[in-house]
Amino acid sequence: MRATTVGVRVERGVLTVEIDGNGPRCEVSSRCDYLLPFTTLAEAPYILEVFEFVSALYAADRLVPRAARAWTRWLNVTFPVSRLGHWTIARTLLEELIWSATGDNVTLNFVQRAAGSVHRDRRHMRLVLDHQTWTSVVLLSEGLDSLCGAFRALDDSADRVAFVSLVTNSRKAARIQKISNGIGSRYGERAVFHRVRDLHLVEPPEKQEPTQRTRGLLAIAAGLTVAAAYESRAVSVSENGTGILNLPITTLQTRHESSQVLHPQNLRLWSSISELLLSGAIVRYSNRFRTKAEMLADIPVDARDLIWTTSSCDAPQRSDKHNDCGVCGSCDYRRFSLRTAGIADRTQYTAVPPIRRAYDPAGLRRLQAQQLSSALHSDDPWRALVRLQPTLRTAIEHRNPNERTGAIASTIDLLRRHVAEVLSSEERLAHAI
Repeated sequence: MRATTVGVRVERGVLTVEIDGNGPRCEVSSRCDYLLPFTTLAEAPYILEVFEFVSALYAADRLVPRAARAWTRWLNVTFPVSRLGHWTIARTLLEELIWSATGDNVTLNFVQRAAGSVHRDRRHMRLVLDHQTWTSVVLLSEGLDSLCGAFRALDDSADRVAFVSLVTNSRKAARIQKISNGIGSRYGERAVFHRVRDLHLVEPPEKQEPTQRTRGLLAIAAGLTVAAAYESRAVSVSENGTGILNLPITTLQTRHESSQVLHPQNLRLWSSISELLLSGAIVRYSNRFRTKAEMLADIPVDARDLIWTTSSCDAPQRSDKHNDCGVCGSCDYRRFSLRTAGIADRTQYTAVPPIRRAYDPAGLRRLQAQQLSSALHSDDPWRALVRLQPTLRTAIEHRNPNERTGAIASTIDLLRRHVAEVLSSEERLAHAI
């Protein structure tokens, strides 16, 4: 299959992505003036290059449609860098990460960036202050898991916490601002906020690829960038454990149709890439073995009003002017988790249907729970689970035998609790009806 050529240039401060030479061509625009802290390392010439690289991938992800009956795309990407030697060593790791997360076969070509060729969105700092190296870095979106993770990060230690957000539309900006205000009023100066604002493509074509897996990669890249500037050692992602695994619905989804951006096998790749290109900070899943309902139950009662500022919707037709649809898979899982945690759902849904499907999200959740339950009740649960869900095989990244055994046991226990939540909730609903 012929590969699509993706050319990336940084000229006169403009980051431009062009497809196949004379195909779609877009400028990537964002405001990074609040992304980096006032530190010496934030002035390093290379500090934003990983973020710029993933921004270019994000643009290509939107501009190159997937074929009607095939998931994988073949892309040949050229990107200019200042430290050519470091990026050349990292190339294979980056290609593997992109394949693992998105299902795309990408060949990367790095070329030397001209001296002084800096994306205009880079912050031009006029002041450098001493910084506290014990700052923790946590990704903050408008999502429900993210809100839970923010409280946990601040309640579990006395560290100052730097929250990093990626803002791509006005509704998201308003939600994140409300969440930030709520966190700030509760924890004061211990919470600091860094944002990439108004990330968008300038005059993109009307038809774009709807799946866009790279948005999650871009958020992690932003977090690692901030961690490098603070010399922090980790970036925490707050997604719940079943969301991290994101097991495909057997017979309906292939591996990458169920997003693998947060799959645990990517942690090793992020660590190696960070070591080569940034400061060596790792990506950490702070709620890897917890369900969404368990996380919700831990939100302080007097802070639960912030739940209704969050969003969980993934309906592809939702726009800035609409609330959550209330009927897509993510909205359904939000409803289910709130109910399981004993929290009355006050989300304002619009009941705008997602794209037409021949199935309902609740039915799929129940079907998957029944399949998992059968595997969990077998003589060898792990073997049965891996046979049912092959993506679990690489979800255990530990090489130490003891750590591997513990991670398998924790994954089995997570899935047991998830299944119990789903099936007991269905029983309660059936009796109520």
